[in-house]
Amino acid sequence: MDTLDEHSWVEAQEHPSVTTEAPPTPLQPVPSDDGPASDSSQPPAVPSGTPPRAEYDFSGILTALVIGYLKGHAPGTLGGILSAAGETRSLEDLEDAAGSSSYTQIRRLLEATAAALGGPGVLRSIGEAALEQWGLSPETGTTTLSLGSPAAVLRSPDLASAMFPIMEYQTEEIGPDEWRIMFRLFDGYEPFPELCAFMIGIFSLAPRLFGFVQSEVVEETCQFTGSPWCRFRLSWVDEVDAEVQAAADRKSFEGGLSSLQRTVTELVSGEGHRLVLPKIVRAAARAVLAPVHILSIELEPTESTDLFWRGTDEATARHYVASLDEEAASRRPHVLVREVTSARARYGRLIVFRHPGQAFNHGEQAILETYASLAAAALDSATALDEARREAAVNRTLFDLSASLVEPGTVEEVAQRLADAVPSVIGCDRAIVIIRQGSAAAAATVAMSGYTPADAARVKEAIGDSPRIARERGERTLVWHDPHDTESPSASTSSAIGSALSVSLPMYAGDQHIGTIAADVIDRPSRLQDLPDLEERLQGLAGYAAVGLRNAQLHQELRHQSQHDALTGLPNRTLILDRIDRMLVRDRRNNSGAGLLFVDLDSFKQVNDTYGHQVGDELLKAVAARFVEAVRETDTVGRLGGDEFVVLSEGLTMVEGPVLVAQRLLDVLSEPFRLWIGEQCHTTKISASIGVAVGQRLDASELLRDGDIALYEAKAAGKNRFVVFQPEMQVAVRDHHALETELRNAVEADQFFLVYQPIFELETMDVVGVEALLRWRHPERGVVGPVEFISTLEESSLIGEVGRFVLMEACRQTREWRDAGHLISVSVNVSGRTLQDERLVDDVRSALRSSRLEPSALIIEITETSVMADTDKALAQFDKLRALGIRLAIDDFGTGYSSLSYLSRFAVDSIKIDRSFVSEMTKSAAAEALVHTLVHLGQLLHVHTVAEGIEDADQLSMLKAQGCDSGQGFLFARPLPPDQVAAYFGAVQAPPARTAATSRSSRNGRVPDRGS
Repeated sequence: MDTLDEHSWVEAQEHPSVTTEAPPTPLQPVPSDDGPASDSSQPPAVPSGTPPRAEYDFSGILTALVIGYLKGHAPGTLGGILSAAGETRSLEDLEDAAGSSSYTQIRRLLEATAAALGGPGVLRSIGEAALEQWGLSPETGTTTLSLGSPAAVLRSPDLASAMFPIMEYQTEEIGPDEWRIMFRLFDGYEPFPELCAFMIGIFSLAPRLFGFVQSEVVEETCQFTGSPWCRFRLSWVDEVDAEVQAAADRKSFEGGLSSLQRTVTELVSGEGHRLVLPKIVRAAARAVLAPVHILSIELEPTESTDLFWRGTDEATARHYVASLDEEAASRRPHVLVREVTSARARYGRLIVFRHPGQAFNHGEQAILETYASLAAAALDSATALDEARREAAVNRTLFDLSASLVEPGTVEEVAQRLADAVPSVIGCDRAIVIIRQGSAAAAATVAMSGYTPADAARVKEAIGDSPRIARERGERTLVWHDPHDTESPSASTSSAIGSALSVSLPMYAGDQHIGTIAADVIDRPSRLQDLPDLEERLQGLAGYAAVGLRNAQLHQELRHQSQHDALTGLPNRTLILDRIDRMLVRDRRNNSGAGLLFVDLDSFKQVNDTYGHQVGDELLKAVAARFVEAVRETDTVGRLGGDEFVVLSEGLTMVEGPVLVAQRLLDVLSEPFRLWIGEQCHTTKISASIGVAVGQRLDASELLRDGDIALYEAKAAGKNRFVVFQPEMQVAVRDHHALETELRNAVEADQFFLVYQPIFELETMDVVGVEALLRWRHPERGVVGPVEFISTLEESSLIGEVGRFVLMEACRQTREWRDAGHLISVSVNVSGRTLQDERLVDDVRSALRSSRLEPSALIIEITETSVMADTDKALAQFDKLRALGIRLAIDDFGTGYSSLSYLSRFAVDSIKIDRSFVSEMTKSAAAEALVHTLVHLGQLLHVHTVAEGIEDADQLSMLKAQGCDSGQGFLFARPLPPDQVAAYFGAVQAPPARTAATSRSSRNGRVPDRGS
C-alpha cells in the first residue's frame, strides 16, 4: 500500500473531484451524519421496527477508537490506511462517537488497519487501549461504570446491542470472575477475522474499567471458520488495581463533566435555540447509543413541529413523531421517550429508537432525562431572552452562573452562586436560595446575597418557622410576601429586616420539590411588581439551579462512591490514605498521637470455599459492623479490600491506647457469626491478625507499611493476635525483600547449579543413586547453600521456575551417566508449594521426555509436612505421578506423622529416615529404638528405607544390623559437581572401619548438608 500521511489524506478530502452537496438548512443535520432526505412526498408506512438508517450497522465509537489508536500509536500510517479503506468521510466524522458506520465501512477500515500494522492481532490492542481514549465518549463510559461491576456490564446486553446493531449477542456466567461471551452477525453479513480480533480487545475492557487489570480473553469458536457463533471466554483475577480504577473513575467524571459543561455553555452562548438544540441532540447521541435520535419541539398547538434529528430523514422523522403516542411508546421497549419540559412549559419530546428486541438500561434512561432537561433549559433560556431582551449585564450573569454550575462543587456552593446571581437578573436588592434535604420540610442549605450579618441571622431563624418559604405547600408559581400583611407568618421578620416587598418561587426538578428562590427589595416595590417577566426570569434561574444541583449531587455521590467500599460502606483505601495524612498533620501540630491498626482476617478464604462468596460478603459486612461498634466515634474504620481492614485512632495514650483497641477488636470477633442467606442460617467463627503502628511518620504510606510489617509478624506468630511494630522488623523485611530481588536476578543470570550426593546400598556398598542438591553461585558471597534461600524461593513465585530447572537438569545429567554405563537413579526434592501446583505432573513428564530418562530412574522426594498440608490434593498428585512410572519417596521421615495408615494410603516406594535420628542413634537408646521402629515399619510395608546423614562407621554398622536398605552421608561422600561424580563411581570403595573416637572427631568437624 502506498504511504499517505494524515495531512495528505485530509487535503484529499477537502478538495474532492466531485461536486459536494449544498450546505444544509438549520433544521437539517449534515449529510455525513444522517441518511439522505426522502424523495417521496408521502411519509412511509410505520413498520414495527426503527426508522431506517442505512449506515448504522456499527456505532461511531468503533471508528473513533481505531482513529484515536492510529493517531496515538502509528500516526504515520493513518492517511494510507484511510485511503486503502476507501474512506471519504472527514476526520471529524470518523472521530465522532455519536456517528455510525456501515458494515462495509467498518470491514474495510479494520482490514486496512490489520494489513498495514502486521495482521489482525494488532486490532486487539485497539480495544485494550480504549481507556486511553476515554474522552471519545465519556457519557458511554459513565453509563458503563454506573452498572457497578464487570458482571453487571456483561449481564446487560443493551450497550452491546447499541454498539453492534447487526450482531446477536449473548453472555453466560460460568464462574465468579469468568464469563462466556457469544456473538454472531445476522444473516446477510459475512464474518471476517479482523472483527473477531477487534472484539477481543473490546471484551477485555469490561473488567479493566473497574480496575481488574489482570484479564484474559480466549477465543473458543469463530463464525468465520464455520461455527454458528463466535464464542469467547473472558476471565479476570479478582484483584483491583486501585490506581487503574481511580483513573477510570476520574476520566469518566472529568469527561462527563467536560461534556456537560460544553452543553450548558452552549445553552447560554447567545445562539438561537435552532443552533443550540442540534448540539444537544448530538450530545445525547454520544451518551445513548442508538440508530436514530429525534428532538420534537411543539411550541404551540397551532404551530408546526420543529424537528432536530440524527440518523434518518425529515419526512420519516416527522411521520414517526406524529404517529407515536404515549401508549405505543410504552409497548415498545426499543423506543425511549422523554418529555422536554420544565417548570415553565412543556416543549416537546426527545425520542431515541433502537432495533426491535433491544432495550434501554436505567442509566441510559436517566441520562436521556438529563438531556431532555437541558433542552428544556435551553428553550427556557431562549424564550426568556427573546421576550425580555435582557441587557448585556444579565446575559453575562447567566453565562457566568451556568459556567460555574457545571464545575465540581458542593450543594452549598451551587446555592450561593445562584443567590449571588438573582439580584443582577431581576434587579432586586437581596436574595435567598433554600435547598431542601430529602423529604424533610426544614431547609438543609440556606444561601444569601445582600444581607447584613444581623439580618441574615434573623432570616435563618425565621425560615425554620415558616413552612410557606421552606416548602411553599406544593405551589409552582410566585408567592408574594407583603410585610404589611398581618396574617402572613413572615410579616414580622420582613418588617424587622426592612423589606418593602418580597417574592419567592419554588424550584422543581421534574415533580420533585428541591427548594426555593426568594428575593426582596428594601424600597420601590414596583421594581418587582411591574417587572412583566419576573416569574419567567426566576423560572430560568430555577432551571439552571436544577441542573447545577443535580450535577453537584452526582458529583457528591461519585465522590462518595470513589471513597467508600461498595460492600461495607466503610472508607476505602483512597479515603483511608487521606485521613492518615490528615491525622499525621494533626499529630505533628498538636502532638495528639497517631495510631494505625492493620487488620487481616485469618483463613477467610476457607469461609468462601466452604460456604460461598455470598456468605463471605455477609461475614465481611458483619465484621465491619462489629468493628465500628467496638471503637470510638472519633476513630475511623476502613476496608482496604478483600479481608483487610484498617482502624485509625488518635488522641490515645501511645502505645497503650491502640493496644487496647486491638484487643477489643479481637474480643468482638470471639463470638460466632450467624449469617442469614434467605431462610438459611450459617454459623461461623473468624479470628484476625493485627499489626499496630504508632507514632509520627512522613506520610500515610509509611504508617501503613509499618502496620503491614507488624501484621506479617502477627501472622507468623500464629495468628489471632496483635503485634506492635518495632524498627527491627523493618530491617528483617528489607533484608527479605533484598534476598528475593537477588534470587530473581539469579534466575535471570543462571546462577543456580546442581551438585549430587551418592546413595549406597548398605549391604553391598554399591552406589545405586544420587540426590540432586541445589546451590547458588552468588557473585559476591560465593556458593550459597539452600538453607539460606529455599524458604524465600517457596514464598515467592520463583520456586516453580527453579524447580523446573532442577528437574530438567537432574534428568539430563542422569541420562548422560546411564549412557556411560552407570545405571543409577536420581532423587529430586519437591517443595510443598510445588506439590500443590497443577503443573508439576506436566513438568515431570516434560523433563523425562526431553532427557529420554527411564521414568523408574527418577525418584521424587516430598517431606512429610508437605504431604499432610493437604492430603487429598497430595494423594491426587501422587496418583498422577505414579502413572508416569516414576518412584516416590517421603523425605525427613519420622519428623511428622509417620503412621502406618498414612504410609499405606500413599503407597510410596521409599522412606528417608531423617538425619537427626541417625546422628543420635549411637548416643541415645531412644533414638536407636526409633530408627529400628522406622526401619521395621518400612519392612512391614515393603517400602525401601534410606538413612540420611551417615557420618561415622558406628552409625553404618547399626543401620546394617537393623536392616536399613540404603544410606547417604559424609561418611561416603560430600555432594559433588557433575564432572567429579563419574570419576567417583569408578573409584568408590567400601569405607574403612573407624574407631568410635575417630568417628566422633570426624562428626565434630563437619556440617551436615541439606538438600534443596
